[in-house]
Amino acid sequence: MSNGLILLVSHEMSLSGAPQSLLRQACYMRDAGFRVVVWTMLPGRLESRYADEGFRVEVVRPDAAADLRRRMKELAPDLAVCNTFKTYRFADVLVSLKIPTVWFIRETGDLRTPLAHDRDFGRVFRGFYNLYTISEYARRIIAEYNPNVRFFDNSVEDAFRGFVPPGEVLRFGFIGSTVRRKGLRELLAAFKDAFGDRRDVALLIAGAVDGTEEGEALRKRYAGLASVTWLGEVSGDGKRAFFDSIDVLCMPSLDEPAGLSLLEGAMYGKALLATETVGANYVVGEANGRVVPVSRLSEGLAYFDAHRAELSAMQRESRQRYLEYATPERERAAVLEMVERNIGNVPPESAAARPVRQLFKKTDADADHWRFYVWGVPVLTCRKCRWFKRIARRLLRSLGLDPVRFGFAPEE
Repeated sequence: MSNGLILLVSHEMSLSGAPQSLLRQACYMRDAGFRVVVWTMLPGRLESRYADEGFRVEVVRPDAAADLRRRMKELAPDLAVCNTFKTYRFADVLVSLKIPTVWFIRETGDLRTPLAHDRDFGRVFRGFYNLYTISEYARRIIAEYNPNVRFFDNSVEDAFRGFVPPGEVLRFGFIGSTVRRKGLRELLAAFKDAFGDRRDVALLIAGAVDGTEEGEALRKRYAGLASVTWLGEVSGDGKRAFFDSIDVLCMPSLDEPAGLSLLEGAMYGKALLATETVGANYVVGEANGRVVPVSRLSEGLAYFDAHRAELSAMQRESRQRYLEYATPERERAAVLEMVERNIGNVPPESAAARPVRQLFKKTDADADHWRFYVWGVPVLTCRKCRWFKRIARRLLRSLGLDPVRFGFAPEE
């Protein structure tokens, strides 16, 4: 069904990994002959990139469930792909309409908070029939909550321009945000522990620091370490220049479902150091770097110091592993396989998530009577009154609530 209609739903249009990965998927689908419609919960700067590729992005908020159902029924996509856990309200409505749906979950540790505090999310997520994710590492964690999950690995565009020979100074690099889970705090502590303030080693840090509590605190703490250079946020030619200026790319994350920067390090031909909690560490092998526990980062850094003579060979091996495991061609094949597998995969009857609490439910003894519930507790049994149900349904819709969540049958 190469001319089918596919709906892609993004939680936002920021210049971050998840919506950029969804853009790659959109391009793969379009190039294969599918018609693609893109919705987003929040606008953002990435919309211009989508527009450059010919995709019109429409802001659609999930607050009014009845309106969302109406729009989805009018669009009638052959397949929908919901991106990140934040699009769960879209996934819920799509399944209730029996529209084939892939829910792409890119988070692992970040799931704990919504599962603990958002009953609706937990209801939808734990019983969803068709989850996908971005690494074997992420699949194992998500499967603890819901076993209906498959995965395929991410990719990065090839921007390789040639190997940069190592120099007299061993140059480590970190690129990414300074949020806590990225492990920059642990990397800096390990770097100081391994090398002190030696002049023949350096650590270059690329990423936004100003205005971030974690980044500013770390820069202040290590201000006296002359071997550490804070570059700030880099992109485009600045990012390429960053990779040209390092020998070893470090990804010390405490929890990283994928890790596009590690794939970029392999693509640019850099030796690699990653922690065990990085989903993309499959591009790291004995011949091109080290995968270590977070607590042993200093040992990982020291390994490269002791094997400086082998850095050029490590860099060639990283480049080879990128070509084997992380090219867009490999991801494209996986995305199209996902589409072909799921475009006719109508959700089963059991896939619709059960409501959190019901207002109306037939009694087992008498089909002409209804039981009235308040917060899950039966308080009244009465004869079935269709007019009362119609009024209640309209009242819920006027409040922006989906009647199906309160025990009403979906309207066809």
